[in-house]
Amino acid sequence: MEASYARGERDPEVMRRQSALGRLVKPEEVADVVGWLLSPQSSAVTGATIPVDAGVLASQLWNLYGGPG
Repeated sequence: MEASYARGERDPEVMRRQSALGRLVKPEEVADVVGWLLSPQSSAVTGATIPVDAGVLASQLWNLYGGPG
């Protein structure tokens, strides 16, 4: 398993099970956040990282993939 991680391979089923929401993020959900960031409603948001990952970051699953970022 570690060798596959080193090659950059990801197992979507593992990510789904380990995410805080128990599912993967949908492309539309990412698009919704991008749309909000482009809208006047987000005009006070600057220099922020907004994870749209269904809770994968919160689950610390990213440790398997070499850390965040």
